[in-house]
Amino acid sequence: MKPLNYWRPRPDGAMEPAAVNPKSYAGAYCASEISRNVVEGLSQLPLYERAALFFRDVERLPLNSVASQLGCSIEVARLHLGRGRVKLMRYLGTSRDRKVRAGAERASDT
Repeated sequence: MKPLNYWRPRPDGAMEPAAVNPKSYAGAYCASEISRNVVEGLSQLPLYERAALFFRDVERLPLNSVASQLGCSIEVARLHLGRGRVKLMRYLGTSRDRKVRAGAERASDT
């Protein structure tokens, strides 16, 4: 098992390569943009919520293993997981909304 601080952002702020292998430049740009948004959103989460999301959704560990990795009960692990998912979805939604508004502003300026 990986330690709790495995998913901390790297100090240099470098992005990990996208997990997909797109066939077009536009697909590569979209995949890297999505990856960047997810990593930025995860970096905004508290450590235990970020770790719970990583262990459950990336590593696909059962909830009792997530709880043992976090050193808490299953109920608390479920709480960290739920709160982390809600916060990440809110961050991704506001990130998308900001980009849509910025694109609309650029279009109206021309």
